[in-house]
This record gives sequence, structure tokens and C-alpha cells, in this order.
Amino acid sequence: LPRASRHRTMQASIAWSEGILTPEERIVLRRLAVFAGGFSLDDALAVVTGADLSRARAIEAVDGLVTQSLLLFDDGRVGPPRYRLLEVIRQHATRRLRQAGEQQTMRRRHAEHYAACAAELGSCLARGWDDAAFARLAADLDNLEAGLRYLCDQSEHDRAAELLWNTQNVWGLAGPVMATGVVQHLLTHGDTLSLDS
Repeated sequence: LPRASRHRTMQASIAWSEGILTPEERIVLRRLAVFAGGFSLDDALAVVTGADLSRARAIEAVDGLVTQSLLLFDDGRVGPPRYRLLEVIRQHATRRLRQAGEQQTMRRRHAEHYAACAAELGSCLARGWDDAAFARLAADLDNLEAGLRYLCDQSEHDRAAELLWNTQNVWGLAGPVMATGVVQHLLTHGDTLSLDS
């Protein structure tokens, strides 16, 4: 099949699979679109749950999405168990997230969650080398980058600088190119930073 035909076939397959999901599974699927790369169950629950979706129902929904093959599960033989969306499914879920009017809210929750993780794990690394803290941050480089980009997009440069500082050990070893780009952005907007805080 030509590429365009394969893409249409895949989109139709995703739409069909979405049509048989429960309401909670649809909510969780579209909200997971804010994650970049893989994520743990705890990370997912921190972002997708709220007044309209309990933790227990979200866990059931995640299990259902794995059963439907809309969400991939890595059992953690190399590291802790993690989930991820195929890119074509993430793009579909992103469209649904926009249509539901939740994109900004979910991107905010995602950025807030990873900023909190960075503060906690970064303080562990600041006290001395911690293999577990480094591995956790390194596994979430894509999500940390997404959080940084969101904060920069929102002109929250102080918070972006804080997140970058808290994760400096990881960026220096695992993501120097991306870190350099963020630093250049922050320096460009240096007049808005509170450097003495």
C-alpha cells in the first residue's frame, strides 16, 4: 500500500478502536498525549486523574488501553515498568485532547508534575550521587524537556530555569544539546529572570 493509504488505514483502525473504549478509557487516552516518550503508572496517574476521574478508574482505564493495544507496556526487565504511546496514536490523542478543550490544562499538570519530580530528585543528587535518582531523571528526559518547553512557552522563565538547575546533572551527561538550547532561550529572556532568588 502507498504511504498515504497506510496512514488512512491506521487512522481508521485507531478511530475504530477508540469507538469501543469506555468513557474513562477515552479520557485517559487523550490525556496521556501530553507525555513525551515513556512514563510510569504513577506519573500517568498524577497527571490524568482529578475531580472527574478517580485513581481507581484511571488504573482500570490504563489496563483497558493496554489490552486494546492502544498503550504499550514495558515490563521493566531493563528498568522500572513504563508505558508509552505509539507516535501515530499520540497524535490522534492530541487531536482529541484539543477537541475536548483540555490541552492547556493537561500540559500544565504535566509540567507541574515533572517540575516537582525534578525538585525532589535534584535535591537527592545535590546531596551526593544517587543512582536511582539519576536513572529516574534520565528515563524522563523527554518529559522534562516537554515541561521545560511548556514553561518557556508560557514565559515562566524563572520556573524553567529552576527545573533546568534541578536536573543539571542529567542534562550534562544525557542531554547536553537540548540543555544548551534551553539555556540560550533563558539567556535571551534574561531580563525577566529573578537571578537573585
